[in-house]
Amino acid sequence: MKPEVASRRIESFGQRFGEAHLYLAYHAAFPLALTPDLLYRLWANFQRDIHRQELKIPWLAVADLLLSNLCNEVGHELYEMDTAVRNSLLKELKENPHFGEKRINELSDFLLTYVRQQIESHDPDIRDFAHAQRWTALAYTRPSEAVHELISILLELKVDEKAELIRIVSLIETLAEPLVESGFEPLLVSVRRIKEVVRNRSEGLAIALSQQQLNLSNNSFTSQKEITSIPNKVTQSFEILTLVDQIENNENKITLIDHKLSQRHIDLDPGGYFIIYLEQVAGLIYAKHFTNVVDEHGLTFEPESGKVIPTRGKIKGTHINVFSGRTAKQVCVKIFEETQPCPVTQLDHAAYLGRELMRAELALITSQEYIQD
Repeated sequence: MKPEVASRRIESFGQRFGEAHLYLAYHAAFPLALTPDLLYRLWANFQRDIHRQELKIPWLAVADLLLSNLCNEVGHELYEMDTAVRNSLLKELKENPHFGEKRINELSDFLLTYVRQQIESHDPDIRDFAHAQRWTALAYTRPSEAVHELISILLELKVDEKAELIRIVSLIETLAEPLVESGFEPLLVSVRRIKEVVRNRSEGLAIALSQQQLNLSNNSFTSQKEITSIPNKVTQSFEILTLVDQIENNENKITLIDHKLSQRHIDLDPGGYFIIYLEQVAGLIYAKHFTNVVDEHGLTFEPESGKVIPTRGKIKGTHINVFSGRTAKQVCVKIFEETQPCPVTQLDHAAYLGRELMRAELALITSQEYIQD
């Protein structure tokens, strides 16, 4: 999301709910992600500013914030703020005379205490979430410790741990602001190079690159200055080149499979079709439902004009319903569970909508353009 979009959303939120709600939003921006329980505890623990003046934040502000366009629902009772929104709110928190750096330190101590038990959980998802929150807290108060742990994890990754690579790299990028302020910009440069490899070639090469760029032992540095020893070039060993060839061959095979499947015959849904698009400023996914008539040859026609509906180009028909939500899941629930009779009558159409809505959600979160397939 662009900073100006984030600023407009924050300004709109403040105008709608008032200054006290904004104070809660400042504090809620500190954790990497939010649950209703965590946000409620933030509300309960930070009812006063650093001068002990009461902030008078109403308890309804918890629900108002989670349901606003400052937050995106990314899982069951799990919410995230876009990086641009987080950074803007944290900047206002630091610059506000009611809070400043002292409140950042207090929030760090609070979050470290909050996740202490969760780090020992037997559930790997809870454990990963707790570690991410812990590194977030450390990045602002003990950045060397956070960087030491994150680099150690990157060094231990195996070639098949692609998802973990992407998770850690994305986390480091999310924490860019406090890490750069603490002198860890070389680490961010390396991480961005790794991300470029992920986008343009393969995760397997990126893991090899990360482990050679960040080739530091667990005890090889004690301060941010020593991160400058990260090398800038990847050693092109025979093993890495072989690995790249294998992965790129696999990626080409996957691309060919998808391309071939796209050419298959599809029986169109007589229940109608959907046009999916985004409203980035509002933070919403929209799905417009249009009816159609399918003849015995499989051609689809607009009910009003009787014209064949094109597979490309502008749709001129009149939609009969519009579904919207902040997440793919929310839109799917409205289409498949809350609408009777269900406008989707074929399983392959349902699967297609699920795929497209997830693509739309990803584009919304990353502020990318979304083009429906």
